[in-house]
Amino acid sequence: MGSKTRRRPKRSRRKPRKKTNKRLIQVPKKQHLQKVPKKRINIPAFVKALIDKDCEVRESAVWDLSSAAENAINISFAVPIFMNMISDKNKEVRHGVRQALKSAAVNEKTRKLVLFLLSKKLLEEDPKVREEVTKILGSIAHDGVDISPAVSELGKYFNTRWIRRSTVILSLLALENAARAGTDISKAVPDIIRAGARTVGGQYSDLGDYEMTAKVLSVFESALKNEKTKKKVVNAISGQLSDEDWKVRFFSTTVLFIYVSKESVPPVILPKKTISKLKDLFKNDKNTDVRKNAKEVLNTLEK
Repeated sequence: MGSKTRRRPKRSRRKPRKKTNKRLIQVPKKQHLQKVPKKRINIPAFVKALIDKDCEVRESAVWDLSSAAENAINISFAVPIFMNMISDKNKEVRHGVRQALKSAAVNEKTRKLVLFLLSKKLLEEDPKVREEVTKILGSIAHDGVDISPAVSELGKYFNTRWIRRSTVILSLLALENAARAGTDISKAVPDIIRAGARTVGGQYSDLGDYEMTAKVLSVFESALKNEKTKKKVVNAISGQLSDEDWKVRFFSTTVLFIYVSKESVPPVILPKKTISKLKDLFKNDKNTDVRKNAKEVLNTLEK
């Protein structure tokens, strides 16, 4: 009998695996993705795309992350990078960053980080960066987001040596939007009053004293319409009646007079301490205009 030849076992013919892109979100040029994964995203891929030399890649990545934030995804890894992209050379990228930061501010997972970093960005010496940041904060506040962490910096900021007409106006608009949204802006009141006082001395002559005064008063009108924060704002204004600068005392009494007597806002009830201080100003202040203003407020209260 002849020896049987052993047959080799048949190898299973598996189809070769197709090479797949490990990135969870593609960042193609000239195209924004409509669908964003709900659970996780590929962070390294996005970090690389956000710093890409091609502005179209950066723009696409920014918009994809904005969409992710809108879908309640945590994109905190990208927020510090966005801060550096605020001054991006490309206009479309800057627009995308602005929208992405708005989306991240609305997202509770990233809100605190966004507001904290934006408030720090207000201290930049580059006027273009500061102006862009105030636009973003104003837009965030306009959407009803509480921008409390940035309120103090917004106030301090437009009384610094870095004065630029457009940015000062944008700062006041941001605070006005915040007040309308119910944010407590009392921490910024001393600086807002001081900004108004500077118009009395003509220090904003290049900015337009009348326009500045109108913007400042508009902020207070929005703040005093809010019943939740009105008391704090009134107390903050009252605190400026003792300032050493007569222009600050004058502007504080002006604000009180306007909104104690104005019918477009709910009645402003002044604390007893404030009334006592107004009486003291009427009797003893060295400045004639301050005494007149204090008297006008007191007369209005008696009606």
